[in-house]
Amino acid sequence: NSGLTWEVVFDRSNIVPSDFHSIYFINDKIGLATLGHGDFLRTTNGGLSWKKINDGYKANKFFFVNDKEGFFTYDYGKLYFTEDAGLTWVRRDLHESYYAGTNLKGLYFINKNEGFIGGLFGRFYKTIDNGITSKQYGITYNDVKSFYSVNNKLYLTTNKEIFKSQDETRTWEKINSATEFGNRKIQFIDDNTALGIFYRDSNNNSADFFKTYNGGKTWNLIKYTSIVDFKLFDAKFGVLRDSDASVHYTVDGGNSYQPSNEKYLTNFQKIGNTV
Repeated sequence: NSGLTWEVVFDRSNIVPSDFHSIYFINDKIGLATLGHGDFLRTTNGGLSWKKINDGYKANKFFFVNDKEGFFTYDYGKLYFTEDAGLTWVRRDLHESYYAGTNLKGLYFINKNEGFIGGLFGRFYKTIDNGITSKQYGITYNDVKSFYSVNNKLYLTTNKEIFKSQDETRTWEKINSATEFGNRKIQFIDDNTALGIFYRDSNNNSADFFKTYNGGKTWNLIKYTSIVDFKLFDAKFGVLRDSDASVHYTVDGGNSYQPSNEKYLTNFQKIGNTV
């Protein structure tokens, strides 16, 4: 019902540590999750129950290109690939040895062979052979947080900048920020429209919510404060989390938000008609 009410399908609040480090649903039944202490879980009934399939994995980010083939990023330059919807995984080493400063976070694949992986200190990688080999790039000194594609344009975000490429990493265009202090999150909906949470000062303790209608040339302040996370699923519908952990929903592309019945939700994902 567009985020108005939420239903708890799985509760670990009486277990320590109980936090999900990452969670991703391949479809409305099959999902994957890693916990704070490294348990790797899989569900086949929409999250009602979970089965541990491995120990020690702590996926930073998941991405699937279809219902069977997908990836997750790990620390120390490690990328993992599955062909059976997450039952088994093959490791791809973007680095030949374990050393600090090589944790991988951003992740986007066009198909099972061609993809982009983001790392620390501005490093990111492109592979065209399923991660078996890769080429390293660098256009900034800031950690690469995410990749995503809109209308065949690739976007790269860091905690300070956002870049756009129209030719698969050969050239990048830096997009204007709403403030000089960096961002918590930016999401483009189309070539011109985007929402962003931008910090008010260098302490990064508080931030405001902005929207652009001209590809980031200028940003308009939305009069709603204390936003810490959001996710738009189309041009109008999205969800938002406030600093007090309250969850809100929007049906007008972020211009206004309405409260829901839930708190403490993160990592929003939409599959079919279900969030």
